[in-house]
Amino acid sequence: MLSSVRLIPINAPPMKEGETVIDFKLIYTGPLPSASRFGRVEEKHRIRQDIHRQLRYFWENYSPDRYLSEALGFTIGAEAIATRFRINGYRFVPLVREEHVASVAVDILFMRRDKPGRIVSGGGDIDNRLKTLFDALRMPIDGHQLPPDSSPSEGEDPFFVLLQDDSLITDIRVTTSPLLEPAGEQNNVHLVIGVSIVPSLASFSETIQKRGA
Repeated sequence: MLSSVRLIPINAPPMKEGETVIDFKLIYTGPLPSASRFGRVEEKHRIRQDIHRQLRYFWENYSPDRYLSEALGFTIGAEAIATRFRINGYRFVPLVREEHVASVAVDILFMRRDKPGRIVSGGGDIDNRLKTLFDALRMPIDGHQLPPDSSPSEGEDPFFVLLQDDSLITDIRVTTSPLLEPAGEQNNVHLVIGVSIVPSLASFSETIQKRGA
């Protein structure tokens, strides 16, 4: 489920540095285990699939890349992006890419089955659970970060992800709250993930100058 979308109109006055271009929320409900040395590849991919369905709807109905790219002076379609990001039979479309010279702020309402204040006990240390989430929000680095012998399911070609790399996240805010649903697994969470995309116009200008050099 995707909610609360805000897009700056293309014909709006010129943007100021640091002004948000895209604001939206993603929803995730399900298991969120702590990161482990074994990689949690299967679990991360299930979350990635859930996020993909929302971002595909976002792309098809709101054209976010058009807003983000035209605000910075260039446009590129999903098929062209997917051709650039091929991994083990998957073709990924990251909404935010390094070429955008943009940063991403993430504001998460983290609802889990724990008493208030129990940050590092019960369902696992929140930092490590968030590491699992952030890995699922970006495209895999290589085939080892995809389930063995997996291939895109129906509706997953191309496969939409939020980020080319999680280093593009520059601001993180997390609010925890008890999950009051009595049924379900102890490790399940309900997340409302607020995403704000903020291009850096100064950095973009520097990039254009370097390309023209």
